[in-house]
Amino acid sequence: MPIIVAPIIPTPVVVQSALGDAAWDYLPQYIPDADDGTVRALLDSLAAPVVGLVDVLTDADTTADPYSTPFDRVAWLAAMAGIDISTVASDARKRAVIGDAAWRYRGTVQAIRTRVAETLTGAKNVEIVTNYGGDPDAISVTTFASQTPDPTATEAAIRAEIPAWMEATIVTNAAGQSYANLAADYADYGTMTATSKTYGTLSQEV
Repeated sequence: MPIIVAPIIPTPVVVQSALGDAAWDYLPQYIPDADDGTVRALLDSLAAPVVGLVDVLTDADTTADPYSTPFDRVAWLAAMAGIDISTVASDARKRAVIGDAAWRYRGTVQAIRTRVAETLTGAKNVEIVTNYGGDPDAISVTTFASQTPDPTATEAAIRAEIPAWMEATIVTNAAGQSYANLAADYADYGTMTATSKTYGTLSQEV
């Protein structure tokens, strides 16, 4: 005598999360047709711990906001903006840097000055000379000893920002000679400029 098996009647599905719902929709149709609610419940339980994070990452406006995107996403956002945050100290500062338009023009004089100033104190003076020595592929970057508490960090910031092919002359310990001393060394401004020396060079003269 044949055994009659009653047809499977799917249990009504209660959607608990959009993520579980999305996973459910990816399943081959024969699985939802035969599910008694177990598979769907499993998908929702797997989705529950991360549903909030997924909602953030799938919201373009939130993901593109450096102040609200999850921190693990900050490096990705920096790369999208062409910003190197490797020399930026704090996590909070990294978010602010990505939100600062001045950092988005890597290799420019303003971007170099902005990045290097992050490592300085006081007036944070950064002297930059392009076309250094008449060479379009040479650059000079000078900071002053009294404003440079960590010369290694300052040099790293300089090298992270300048174009890779440029020959760099880097000075992080300029003496910062006063204008009074310069005036004593040179009779007038014309005499000083006639030397073609940059202020970074002049400031180191004894």
